[in-house]
Amino acid sequence: MNKNTNKKPLFDRRGKSGTYAVIMSLILLAVLIIVNMIVGSLPSKLTMIDTSGTGKFDISGTSQSFISGIKEKVTVYYICTDGYEDTDLETFVERYTSMNPNFTVKRVDPARDPSFLEQYQTESLNENSLIIESEKRFKVIDYYDFILFYNAELNYSMPYDEYASYGAMYESYYGYTFTPVQYFDSVLTLGVEYVTAESIPSMYLLSGHGEAEFPEIVSKNLEAYGMKYDVINVALGEPIPEDCTCLVVNNPTSDLTSVEAATVSNYLANGGNLLLITSAGADSFKNLGSLASEFGLSAEAGTVNEGDANAHYPDVPGYIYPTVSSAHESVSFIAQQGYPVLVANTHAILSAETKGVTVTPLFTTSDKAYSVVSGAKGEASTKNLAVVAEKSEGGKLLWIASGELLNENLISRTNGGNFYAFYTASAWLTGNYTSSLPEIPGIELSEPTITTTAIDANIWGSILIFIIPGAVLGGGVAYWLWRRRR
Repeated sequence: MNKNTNKKPLFDRRGKSGTYAVIMSLILLAVLIIVNMIVGSLPSKLTMIDTSGTGKFDISGTSQSFISGIKEKVTVYYICTDGYEDTDLETFVERYTSMNPNFTVKRVDPARDPSFLEQYQTESLNENSLIIESEKRFKVIDYYDFILFYNAELNYSMPYDEYASYGAMYESYYGYTFTPVQYFDSVLTLGVEYVTAESIPSMYLLSGHGEAEFPEIVSKNLEAYGMKYDVINVALGEPIPEDCTCLVVNNPTSDLTSVEAATVSNYLANGGNLLLITSAGADSFKNLGSLASEFGLSAEAGTVNEGDANAHYPDVPGYIYPTVSSAHESVSFIAQQGYPVLVANTHAILSAETKGVTVTPLFTTSDKAYSVVSGAKGEASTKNLAVVAEKSEGGKLLWIASGELLNENLISRTNGGNFYAFYTASAWLTGNYTSSLPEIPGIELSEPTITTTAIDANIWGSILIFIIPGAVLGGGVAYWLWRRRR
């Protein structure tokens, strides 16, 4: 019998063509997956191109040059609850950290890890804040530190908190319009510079003698101004740290021991700086007085009262509005800006001419002021309530004779004048950290922006990466099967 010559071959022309198309499609899909993996492993600077009209994702030449020279490990913690990411900042941080292989970004969801922020001495940060950390130190950057609001007519920039409080008033009552200016590049670079600097000026508070702690309003504002400080107790044998550029003794209630005084004296002899705040009765502290005597200074007995009614709080002569000197940079800002300073529980500071020491009065009374000792009123004269003494070979003592200087009530009554007096004095002694880099300009955000949350991004990512390509591939397979069955 003849074999059935009508039997179809296993692969006819159409079958061979369809199989070839499927194989090529699978090969192409595999190639695309491999290419996508390779591209995904490339640095963000090569894969994330700034297509914004303002160039808000551009990294300045200053930053690029600085970042490339960082040899130590730097970790940037991105603090944000899942789903609330600022995609602009997130993109910039990814581009920025990809410039150097020593940089690492780690995401932290405070809702999942509530204890994480405690180790950085902060528990309240806005979403999308950063913590930059090196082996030396860390810096906390709140999200709103990246934005300032600028008015060209006033040539004035205000931070977010100020804008939130007064921006509407400026715009509605005075007609001033403030434009948000983004400083992602500048703030990040200054933060990295700070945490990688070999050393930074540091302030230390002496403890162990009943010294007053800083009230919350002071500590929070010092932190906001970037003034770092720690507490040491030389009575327990703790040495004065090498990075201490200003030692603060804030209104002690007992004297230093002779050993402690010798430790501080040695620190001052090596070019250290001392900020001393004392109350009436400080003349009884002999060891503390010995430190002041090295600069030709001493505390006068008694409490100072002001005899000029225009220079003290109404009906309270012991609450004095001193004249603030504009001749010395430690407090000249206060005088120039017209901030009042209100001091209480004060004593006069006496000075004697001492070789190699220059003494400058900072706070003075009128010539009607007098000291009261055991109820007896002394002669009226101009009293020095704050002075600065500077040794020609190095070492400074800034003495403020008012234990109530940092009283929260007095800070409030002076609209912050007392705090600013303390801050500018301590900043002058400490030698506040300043950047050595050229200024990096911000980017005006005058055009409205669209903010996409991570949830939205995931949804659209799934649609574009899986659903649409899957639909196209499924349609192709269905068409191929339909063609084959014809």
